[in-house]
Amino acid sequence: MSKALVFIAAVLFTTVTVSQDLLECVDPDIRHGLFAQRTFDSSSVVTQSLPPAFANLEIPGGLELIAGAVADSHSAVAFRTGLEPTAARDAAIASLSRAGWESEQTLLQVGPFVLADRPVQAILCNESDRVLVRIADRNDTVYVTLTQLEVRRNAPCNIDSRESINSQMQMAMRLEQYMPTLTFPEGARDADSDSTTGLGSRGHIGGQSVGDEEMTRISGIAIEASPTDLADYLNGQMTDQGWLIDSSWSGELSAGSVWLLRPDADTRLTGMLDLTALSESTYRVGFRIISLN
Repeated sequence: MSKALVFIAAVLFTTVTVSQDLLECVDPDIRHGLFAQRTFDSSSVVTQSLPPAFANLEIPGGLELIAGAVADSHSAVAFRTGLEPTAARDAAIASLSRAGWESEQTLLQVGPFVLADRPVQAILCNESDRVLVRIADRNDTVYVTLTQLEVRRNAPCNIDSRESINSQMQMAMRLEQYMPTLTFPEGARDADSDSTTGLGSRGHIGGQSVGDEEMTRISGIAIEASPTDLADYLNGQMTDQGWLIDSSWSGELSAGSVWLLRPDADTRLTGMLDLTALSESTYRVGFRIISLN
């Protein structure tokens, strides 16, 4: 056991606030299991017991408890396991289900971009509470992190299927079905989870935004490739999925293309794929889909 973990164990069932200096030498399991989550940092409180939000949780078979963390408005607990990522996710979901949680249908995606190392995720709901199940494979170890999500309003489970859903979410659900699926070449990594990409002050790259008639998804991709070669690789997949190219461009630091899709007589869509190099091996990759109806 490392010195950092011994230090935490010495105050078992008490809390420890982790300083930034300690984060540099903290046990790798805690760093990968808890602090890889962007909502937890050096100001979070770490314990070696289950946080109150997960006090009734039965630890899934095959999973070893690492630690828990509590921030201002949410908490998390992390495990490590020798199971495969999908099996680890299923074990966590089964344990939560026994505790009264149910799977929720949501727009939980970081896509449309597909990476082999991207964490496997799921959301479960219990009345108005949500928990995010996140599985990540780091350095040949699979980490399972359960994060209590902050819910800004008393939203019932599976709200996506209810009439109370807001207009922007309705638009997102409508556009979601037309989002292409784009797979990157072998060796591409999730820049937001890769400690070697050197994002510095940029922090987290990926995200999603939804407007009245459009939706944009962005990912950070770590890969050794030129903008032109990477764009060509993705453009071929767009064509295979029925999109028609309208225009394209490429340069030293960026590349992209504009596409058209007419899935039926009543639906007209345009999509823009853009890639921007943030460093020699890190890209910001975005896809924006717009309804032309």
